[in-house]
Amino acid sequence: DRARPDGRPLHELEMRRGEQTLAAVGDFRVAEFRLPAMRATLQLEPGALIARSEVGADALVTYLAGGGATGLAAQLRWRVQPAAVSFAGYEDYVFTGGAVRTGTTATPEDEFADGEEAAGAAAVQELALHLDEAGALRTRLTGLAAPADPALLVAELEYPDANGQRLSTRTQARLWPAAQLVGIRAPA
Repeated sequence: DRARPDGRPLHELEMRRGEQTLAAVGDFRVAEFRLPAMRATLQLEPGALIARSEVGADALVTYLAGGGATGLAAQLRWRVQPAAVSFAGYEDYVFTGGAVRTGTTATPEDEFADGEEAAGAAAVQELALHLDEAGALRTRLTGLAAPADPALLVAELEYPDANGQRLSTRTQARLWPAAQLVGIRAPA
């Protein structure tokens, strides 16, 4: 707990009328908090990401008062994780079934329920970087294995805010194994 100059904790203040402590007029609370002084954007290259082993990414960190965060050290992380696929009007179809195997295999009703992390997610890859004089950076996210099923590329930029905190921004994009997917209608 931080304290005021008189030694009392920061959150305990009381208002009094006059020098004597006859009656308190009221009390109020003072809290300490930090407002972000910077903002960041992270964008993956536009368009369909079909059977890609690398993807372009643009990062920009600016001060809220204006201007780029020149030379700022930041950390870029990314990973590929499995993702469920559905299309409007095709609710009875299954588009992701993994590798074809002979025989019958049981599959869970909702493989990605309750926001649980999907099994088979790739390890997180990291890249330490420094932004240019405009507070920007263009780089490539490499080491992406072409997915056998539709997947999700999740990228995060972490940077030190001018107020002393570490902030991050996140983006994601679908990775497709092919330009077209085969759908199989599940029996009712």
